[in-house]
Amino acid sequence: MKSVVCYGAKDLRLEEQEQPVAGPDQVLINIEAGGICGSDLHYYNHGGFGTVRIKEPMILGHEVSGRVA
Repeated sequence: MKSVVCYGAKDLRLEEQEQPVAGPDQVLINIEAGGICGSDLHYYNHGGFGTVRIKEPMILGHEVSGRVA
């Protein structure tokens, strides 16, 4: 699967990630849509949000919807 990974200000990379496997009492969700949040823009433009700074690669996006696989 593909992910947008932020390495710092103005440094976004589209990377291939390993497909997760659902464990016991878990479900796998196939993402169908995702939004861009204001904090995502801060991470991209400034390398952080408030006092939080990107110290290691971070997968952006947390406003998503999908279907149970």
